[in-house]
Amino acid sequence: MKWDDKLTLDRNLRVILPEVAREWHDAGQKAVAPGTTWDDMHDFRLHTKRMRYTLELFRPRYGPGLDKHLKSLRKLQQLLGRMNDTITTHALLAERPEFEALLPRLDRRAARQRVEVRAYWRRNFADEAPASRWIDYLARGIKRRPAGSS
Repeated sequence: MKWDDKLTLDRNLRVILPEVAREWHDAGQKAVAPGTTWDDMHDFRLHTKRMRYTLELFRPRYGPGLDKHLKSLRKLQQLLGRMNDTITTHALLAERPEFEALLPRLDRRAARQRVEVRAYWRRNFADEAPASRWIDYLARGIKRRPAGSS
């Protein structure tokens, strides 16, 4: 999966973005699996951020049909971000003995947030059918050719 200067922008996007989406989806399946560490989920949080930003960059090429996918990515990113905030807060407070009593509360919050992330993933991304529709959408692609583009 490499940019091909011989192809148009639209054709490159129809080849590359579905593969990027497939890789993101596979990473998500692994990140939300039981037994994964917070580091795994954090890496996926960053992957989700890059995925969303990449799709937003090319949104004008796809049109409003992409908005539904972007909205679900934004929500997932928010859930992972809240969990990141809890984990980071825990790490900061763990360095201070006077806050030790708060750590179990933060552990419980992080556990609830992990459950929430996994549930959201299952509802919106885990099933192959919606994932395939999304990937097919990216492969089908481009809504219209903007004036003056190649």
